[in-house]
Amino acid sequence: MNRSQIRMATDNQKGKSLTDIAYQALREQIMEHTLRPGEKLDIEELKTSLGFSRAPLGDALNRLKAEGLVISRQRVGTFVAPIAKEMVEEAFEARLMIEQWTADTIIRNVSNRQLETLSVLLQEASELLDNSKNFNFKRFTEIDHQFHLIIIQFSEHQIFEKWFKELNTHMIRIRNLYRGDALTRSKEGHREHLDILEALKQRDAEKFRKASAIHLNQSKACTLRLA
Repeated sequence: MNRSQIRMATDNQKGKSLTDIAYQALREQIMEHTLRPGEKLDIEELKTSLGFSRAPLGDALNRLKAEGLVISRQRVGTFVAPIAKEMVEEAFEARLMIEQWTADTIIRNVSNRQLETLSVLLQEASELLDNSKNFNFKRFTEIDHQFHLIIIQFSEHQIFEKWFKELNTHMIRIRNLYRGDALTRSKEGHREHLDILEALKQRDAEKFRKASAIHLNQSKACTLRLA
């Protein structure tokens, strides 16, 4: 996001503070890997490129530190948090724990209307995959997030939903590692989503656990090859 894009974003976010806008701009660059994992952040350069003073930038960086997206090293500087293999493993294991633990409640609570919502999402994902020459990976990841979030919401455990949303910040960042081969993994993931949906339609908790585990373990293995 360059300076002109920041001005456009500012126009579209009237009522938000400069800190909020600076936070969103930096967060997007980190999530999209414009600012690479482990990269040292030059505050003066960011001030110039983004057009913000030190105060809102500093506040924005503190928020990003709280999310685990930025780290500070005393007398060395501020860096984009690296993506270590341990982080990948922990994120996927936490996701798996949540979905496995809540499987029975999810199956009990899922309604036909909610299943239709999931079906509509996967239909949109299928259409994105069909347009392979102009594959919209960003929208596909948004659908992926919505799909899993809706399923977690079936559990009716607000703490699990909160954990999932926090984990998803890192999951999206991790997933963006394989943008170069995004289409291949997205097609595999879509087939796995269809298996998860079929288990939900059958109200079969064990099939859901199995399909969910296969999906997350496949995603983890693919990501670990790149981390």
